[in-house]
Amino acid sequence: IGQFNLGFILARCRNNHLWILDQHACDEKFNFERLCATTTVHEQKLIAPLPLELSPSEESCVLDNMDIFEKNGFRFRYDSKKPPRHRLSLTALPHSGSGGDGHKAVQFGKEDVGALCAILGADGASSSLG
Repeated sequence: IGQFNLGFILARCRNNHLWILDQHACDEKFNFERLCATTTVHEQKLIAPLPLELSPSEESCVLDNMDIFEKNGFRFRYDSKKPPRHRLSLTALPHSGSGGDGHKAVQFGKEDVGALCAILGADGASSSLG
């Protein structure tokens, strides 16, 4: 149909339904999906394990969702002899490449463990990662 208020597209489909599309939101979604499709997460092994101090719920979250963390480039060492909150150490961190392919290179850190736990629903309020 046309454009409204310099930011919305008005369209009508075959069923005669009216669609109002936010141009900026559509652009963000397109860019996000393209970035997801073209970004490869690499794994950087660490010379020495990096000890973590996690909240009990974060430690449980990592252990319960180890496959998700590993798919995202994180690797851990678990030491059952250490006290709770200190049983996990990072042995590898994810990064998105060198940046030479036109994409900004991103190096993730130990604070991103807590961020991923928060996305997965763990209560990270008492974390001291960062």
